[in-house]
Amino acid sequence: MLEETKKVYTRSSHNIPRFRVFKKDERGVPRSTGRHTIKILKEKLTTGKNYQTQKEQEEMHYLIEENGINKVWIIAVDSYLIGKLVDLDINIGDKIMVEGGSSGGTNFTRILKVGDGTAIDYNAGEDEGGVGENKDGEDFSDKESEF
Repeated sequence: MLEETKKVYTRSSHNIPRFRVFKKDERGVPRSTGRHTIKILKEKLTTGKNYQTQKEQEEMHYLIEENGINKVWIIAVDSYLIGKLVDLDINIGDKIMVEGGSSGGTNFTRILKVGDGTAIDYNAGEDEGGVGENKDGEDFSDKESEF
């Protein structure tokens, strides 16, 4: 019994709030949570489950800071978003602006490296940002992350 208690305590003590670009409204429609300026503090390669297939996949867990609050941003390694972060040459300590939007019924995320002036949009139809939230804004917030 004590071992199970330790496992539960360890998991819950490292439970960090999730960073979200989209959330569903009362009608179930994904809506942007607005413009966010975040700072990348740490990154960690780990494994998790794909929300659609329930198969294991590699994920990047980014510890970020937004308005003095630490949050975790979970992104599937095979996500288009990872490529865009690489294209913008985002490093630990960099500040970026992240904003969700919609055009013609398709959700997208705009990423801007603060102080750079280069913005990249991507179609979030396949993967809005990892296993934590799908293109429809469905919330899988029971996902835990440890740093």
